[in-house]
Amino acid sequence: NTNGLVRQRFPKSRDFAKSPAADVQRVRDLLNNRPVKALNYHPLNEVFAKFTALPKIYALGMSN
Repeated sequence: NTNGLVRQRFPKSRDFAKSPAADVQRVRDLLNNRPVKALNYHPLNEVFAKFTALPKIYALGMSN
C-alpha cells in the first residue's frame, strides 16, 4: 500500500537518486502525517513517537 502511495507522487520511471531531497522529504512527511485506519486514525509518526518514548526496559516486564 505504501509503495502505491509513493508511486502516486513519483512515477516508476523516476529515479529517487536523482530526485531533490526536498521532494522526497515532502512525500515522506505526507505519508507519516496522514491518519491510518489501522492505528485508529492516528498518524504513523505520532504512534511511533509514543512507542519510542517508552522506557527501554518495558520489554523485560519491569518498570520503575
